[in-house]
Amino acid sequence: MSLLTMPRKLLMTPAERTFGVEIEVVGMSRSQAYDILRQYGYDVTFGKDYLLWSVVDDGSLDCNDCLEDGRWGCPHRAEIVSPILRGEEGLLEIAFVLDILKNNGAYTNHTCGTHVHVGARDIKNNKYAQTTLMTRYVGFGFDKAAGRVCDQYAPVYYQQKYIIEYVEECHKSYGDRYNAINLTNLKGTKGTVEFRQLAGTTDFNNLLTWICAVTNLVEEVKDAEGCYKCNTSDHQVAVCDECQEECCPDENHTTHCDMCGLDYCDRDSHTTWNCWECGDRSE
Repeated sequence: MSLLTMPRKLLMTPAERTFGVEIEVVGMSRSQAYDILRQYGYDVTFGKDYLLWSVVDDGSLDCNDCLEDGRWGCPHRAEIVSPILRGEEGLLEIAFVLDILKNNGAYTNHTCGTHVHVGARDIKNNKYAQTTLMTRYVGFGFDKAAGRVCDQYAPVYYQQKYIIEYVEECHKSYGDRYNAINLTNLKGTKGTVEFRQLAGTTDFNNLLTWICAVTNLVEEVKDAEGCYKCNTSDHQVAVCDECQEECCPDENHTTHCDMCGLDYCDRDSHTTWNCWECGDRSE
């Protein structure tokens, strides 16, 4: 496969937006996947590395033979994890690996999923961008296009109150990673948003379309400003008069108008807000 044979209109990931994939397959063991990728010249490791291609186990996978026989502990399963990638070069590398896996007997079934991680450090502290991301995921029909029903590994939040609760839980470091959009990695060293709902696939065009869609979705919300509880960009003051949400970057800090001392001041002439503890000011 070459860049000339790829659908050019789909090769559009934001230039500096990183991504990575976790490809779940059956019909191939971990050791087989490891050996095959090394035969094709890839540096591979057991256990997630993020600098190299990695092969790990996933206990939720079962090949068709094991499903039919009711056997527990399928030996013919593997999860292949990419290093951190970006741009057309990264997409092409995924294309080659998928071809290698398919040509050596790997396939997917209903137990498999495909996870895409998108670099998103620029929305780490922006709760409004995060709620907007989750709202648009449903509004733009990503949940329908994923090809995988909402299950315990990738549930979708449709109501705004549950989206808000999940964003708040992730900011307090006890959110659940088992969601269609996993925000828990934003607080850690990864700094990624994980999209978990895509059905298992070894079809490159399918995965290419999804990667381009989710990376651009994150790119679109990176500069979103507003009140995440009101879910509107119209309420951008330090303390929203509708929901009383504080917009100081530190959620433990309280804010007040530094001109009159009130927690919320609606005077047009008082436009500067000051956090008592960190001194952060926002117009």
